[in-house]
Amino acid sequence: MHTEDIGPYVDDAPTVLVLGEVFDEGTKEACTDLLSRDPLEDTYVVKITDAQSVKSPVKTWTEHAEDNPKQLVVINVAEQAADVAAADLPDFVEVENANPGDLTGLGIKLQRQLGDLQREEGTVHISVCFDALSTLLMYAETSVVYRFARVVTQYFLAAGGTVHFHLDPSAYDQQTVQLFKSIMDTVVEVEPDGTYDVTSR
Repeated sequence: MHTEDIGPYVDDAPTVLVLGEVFDEGTKEACTDLLSRDPLEDTYVVKITDAQSVKSPVKTWTEHAEDNPKQLVVINVAEQAADVAAADLPDFVEVENANPGDLTGLGIKLQRQLGDLQREEGTVHISVCFDALSTLLMYAETSVVYRFARVVTQYFLAAGGTVHFHLDPSAYDQQTVQLFKSIMDTVVEVEPDGTYDVTSR
């Protein structure tokens, strides 16, 4: 199904795989739409990224989103740890560095973040973006990253959250792409003309 707006087709999908080039504007737009499905004033966004600058995911958010979330938690798994103290970030942004070669440590950080969010008072929506799959796949076997993705996804789904992953299909063989497709409720393919091909199980 081709559409210019993915919202109506993914609203009820707790897990989504976005297939598209990382720097494509359509990919960025799809990411922001997926993270904004709930009222942003009650939404905690958790973004696992490999941006060389921690300002990059914040810039992408402000350029594509209509408003700021209650909190944007950036877990940075870039090979070079970001200088968080010197980043001069907005008050709603929190940044942590993580080692991309240590999936156990990354999982612990995510569990701790989830625990902190669950202790927040009032209505809490948790929306998670993994746009660092490619980096994790550089440091571990595909089967290991796949199992990690499944386990971490279950953490957030059990808390009522939504999770989406990014993968550039041109960088991997079909077997790898199909493997990650298999654990998703919906797949969004970003087309060259900026439209989306949305398929759901």
